[in-house]
Amino acid sequence: MNRIIISCNHFEITDSIKSFVHMKFRRLFHHYEDMIRIRVELTLDSGKASEKRFQARALIELRGPDIVANAESENAYAALDAIFDKAERQLRHRVRLARHKRERVIHRLRRSARMPRAFRQLLPA
Repeated sequence: MNRIIISCNHFEITDSIKSFVHMKFRRLFHHYEDMIRIRVELTLDSGKASEKRFQARALIELRGPDIVANAESENAYAALDAIFDKAERQLRHRVRLARHKRERVIHRLRRSARMPRAFRQLLPA
């Protein structure tokens, strides 16, 4: 089941932020079918009275190592957009690595099938 969990710290979550996050992050489920869930955290950091910064963090739980993306901006939507871009880039990289690994194994199998048995025994495992 594809799940997106959104949490906000130091301010109330709005419906527009919820819909923005769901609209953006549900597209990631198309890239990777083994995705467990996505956690998105948005924190308002108001250190100074005149300065408000939003810190966004996305944790994508997968089979294997999780993907983490962090961003900071003066605008909540800009921070969310930045973590989406970072997470998507990392996820595409993970898919590409898996594809190359699979192709390398297939290539090795094809190569061993074409060689005579005497030469196949000389190849490293």
